[in-house]
Amino acid sequence: MGIDPRHLSTLQTNTTHIRNVCILAHVDHGKTTLADFLIASNGIISSKIAGKARYLDSRRDEQERTITMKSSSISLVFDPSLCARQTAFKAPDPAKYLLHLIDSPGHVDFSSEVSNAVRLCDGALVVVDVVEGMCVQTEAVLQQAWSEGVKPVLVLNKMDRLITDLKLSPEDAYQHLNKIIEQANTVMGHIAMASAMESQSDLDKFEIADKDEFVFAPETGNVVFSSGLDCWAFSIPQMAGFYGKLLGMKRKQLSQILWGEFYSDPKKQKVSKKPFGKVVNPLFVQIILHDLWKIYDEILERHDAKRLQKR
Repeated sequence: MGIDPRHLSTLQTNTTHIRNVCILAHVDHGKTTLADFLIASNGIISSKIAGKARYLDSRRDEQERTITMKSSSISLVFDPSLCARQTAFKAPDPAKYLLHLIDSPGHVDFSSEVSNAVRLCDGALVVVDVVEGMCVQTEAVLQQAWSEGVKPVLVLNKMDRLITDLKLSPEDAYQHLNKIIEQANTVMGHIAMASAMESQSDLDKFEIADKDEFVFAPETGNVVFSSGLDCWAFSIPQMAGFYGKLLGMKRKQLSQILWGEFYSDPKKQKVSKKPFGKVVNPLFVQIILHDLWKIYDEILERHDAKRLQKR
């Protein structure tokens, strides 16, 4: 999809539909690769070279060292209606948005660049390599986002590595992902508590305001599962929109049970918080991860393109 510069100029006049978003992560967790694919979605670079181009690493030393050293930005167009057609997710506002994407360094030596990027933004994508998990710089960027009042979205990246590197089963992968989310929430809880204690002199009565704002909960859409290398990503509400029609359920209803300890018995058409007989896997494993693992199995093991197309 190529973007006409004149269209960008038109979007710039509607400030209510302009968003500044930064990508934050520990070094080598895949944020620059993810940025490449977002740029490719606008036709600025070919998807064939995305991940290798490191488009926003425009300095020679960045390309030579394959590391982001300076924050850099680019303007992209986001079309909610296109997303709605792909996932059956009804966009609350179908109008196009102008997205200023800022890629920031992941190395601790360039933390000042990260601080500058966060201060410019309305929101942040905090990228975590699901194999490496939460790292020191991940905690640091969450602290910076909190300090600047920027709401983060947790992006669990390199999902493909759970299959190709760790050789995890869908069931074990779910437990692994859940552990990372719990770790991220623990970090945010500590940050929020420290902030509340600093701002309130009476420690016996201190309260943490807006608790839900710093809790990563997949069912709310503030957690994204992705593979930057393979160019795909999804959230629970998006998947609920897709599978809702297949299962005859409303998207909002399915979103609440698609993550967590919820189990479905297809024969009885019931959902429970306890396993049904032979049904021992949560819905997220049954519906999403099993299908995802089958796709990778066809590609990596059997190389059966015809069978893959049928799926």
